Amino acid sequence: MQKNVKPLDTTQIKELVLDAYQSCQAQNMQILRALVAGMTHDFNNVLTGILGTIELAQMKSNPKEKKEMLESAYKQGFHAAEMMKQTILFSRQISPNKELIELNQLLNTLKKITRFILSKDINLDFIISKAPLHIWANISQVQQILFNLIHHAADTLEDMDNAALTVQLHRFEANQAFMQRNPTLSETTFARIDIQNNSKGIAKESIENIFELCLTSNQTGKDTGLGLVVAYAIVQEHGGIIEVESQAEKGSCFSVYLPLIKKDSIT
Repeated sequence: MQKNVKPLDTTQIKELVLDAYQSCQAQNMQILRALVAGMTHDFNNVLTGILGTIELAQMKSNPKEKKEMLESAYKQGFHAAEMMKQTILFSRQISPNKELIELNQLLNTLKKITRFILSKDINLDFIISKAPLHIWANISQVQQILFNLIHHAADTLEDMDNAALTVQLHRFEANQAFMQRNPTLSETTFARIDIQNNSKGIAKESIENIFELCLTSNQTGKDTGLGLVVAYAIVQEHGGIIEVESQAEKGSCFSVYLPLIKKDSIT
């Protein structure tokens, strides 16, 4: 038996539309606040590295060393500008230009820059692959992935004794279990980059939604989750995946998988 439903009058419809609009606006403002807080956090880290590099350059008496450090600061500034550009492209869903990248070279450059950005209390170690590993990617976006994950790891190490952070690159051949766990992947050979720390770890329930944006309004310059959200989206756009493992009091590891290519396959 069909119930009689009283139709809404014009006033009620207007009120429902207004409520829906205000709800969307409120959510958009939350996202905007989180984006601003996240960008402030990320750029603060980059600017800290630039200023630290310049300060050290001023202390150098050797002209060659001074020049090298100022060149490093210039590159950091350039990549900060590129980071903003890529964020805008990402928000507009515009595909950035890609090129052939050798990851060992990229990590060696990243190591020099990161050392100036992170606290000296953190024992930082980069372990590169024994063989060249090539990917087809946008270099600024790959740097942004690694910067975001490294900064997130560093944030979890604040006020810790014997804090350690390791970035390791190696070749990875996917087995059947890995492919079943990640059915969206089409390739089976990857460059795997592990960003591992010895923090207190991540709660199991938090790992499940760790790549979702935190919309809390009480932001004090700490990571809002934006860095992880952007890193995850960029990795997916490059045909890869990020996995997270963590144990209480033993630390966490973010593993980035990016499809490998043969250098001679790019024409």
